[in-house]
Amino acid sequence: MTTVIPTAVPTDENYIVQWVPTIAGANGPTVAEFNAGVDLTYYFTPDGWNPGGDQATVADDRLTASQTFEQPGKVTDTLDVIYVTNPAVPAEDVAAITLVKDASGFIVVRKAVAHDTAIATTQKVTVMPIKCGVPRDMAPEANGVFKIAQKLFVTNKVRRNVSVVASA
Repeated sequence: MTTVIPTAVPTDENYIVQWVPTIAGANGPTVAEFNAGVDLTYYFTPDGWNPGGDQATVADDRLTASQTFEQPGKVTDTLDVIYVTNPAVPAEDVAAITLVKDASGFIVVRKAVAHDTAIATTQKVTVMPIKCGVPRDMAPEANGVFKIAQKLFVTNKVRRNVSVVASA
């Protein structure tokens, strides 16, 4: 047997988190929709980008079986974020201006492509329909920056690994 060591892709500079206000199609965002969005990537702190979730287990019992089988159940996707804020210069406070309470839109994530590379139809993204929860100021800390913590509620099915499309 031959050992295969897969090529790793560094995450540094190879990730983008875009707020996209509207996506018309069911498949994925168009290039124009993505470009109409807001790049929030560098507002998030290293510990402040926290997509998560869970999948329930469905018990699959059988008459007289000595083992309980399982099936995959409902999926719950979650997104908790922490981002920097600049209350001294509101015009530069793009994340706080964009992620206001009750704002609805889409978080679109592209990974393994250089951040500054233009979006293209050959690229894959994850699309999360979001409604913004209440932004909460975090406690100040020594040698720190001002930050906001916020729950972004996932309001519909997350589409993973979908292609960016040319038009809706």
